[in-house]
Amino acid sequence: ALRVAASTAVVLFGDHGWHLGESNLWQKMTNFELGVRVPLIVRAPWKRAAAGVRSARIVELVSLYRTLADLLELPRPEDGVDGTSFADVFDGAAGRAQFAFSQFAKKNVTVGRRTGPWGDCARCAPSEIEVMGLSVRDDRWRYTEWIPWDATALRPRWAAPTVGIELYDHKGDFGADLDAAAPDVNLAGVARHEATRKALSGALRAHFRRH
Repeated sequence: ALRVAASTAVVLFGDHGWHLGESNLWQKMTNFELGVRVPLIVRAPWKRAAAGVRSARIVELVSLYRTLADLLELPRPEDGVDGTSFADVFDGAAGRAQFAFSQFAKKNVTVGRRTGPWGDCARCAPSEIEVMGLSVRDDRWRYTEWIPWDATALRPRWAAPTVGIELYDHKGDFGADLDAAAPDVNLAGVARHEATRKALSGALRAHFRRH
């Protein structure tokens, strides 16, 4: 035996979520909660107070590199590496609110006499993308903007009008109830939520403009 169990960090995660009929959708390929939310278990046996603890902190898989470096007391990752360490969770810190980002591409399809940007683009080339769905999740809300895609520059056409916007309230959703994870009321046009929508839009655009 190698006797490394007490000194080895172990991470278990999934690469995407999965719809099983919720919101009349199947499989993945969406920016909805059930399409992008994944299981994540991190074991750091020397952080004994964290054993079996479940955290509601919003984190991203891209943050695992920085988190493991902190947990293992390795040299700090170089500048330019994405992610925000959540190693403080293992010491009981609630931590500051964080965002999780996702994106999914679409292309135009024609159904009858109507053309809309909702065709599956999971396997299409970047030059075939016509609309990019950019999504941000905080500790309560999921906000998504569908933005026309520049197939030459391979980036969103930020100055173009958005094709659609979505805002969903995930209050009370801690991953235990699939109904809570699949809200079906788009609140983007509700006046009392406009301040929330604008704040999330700012966070979304600031993040994706950097990437």
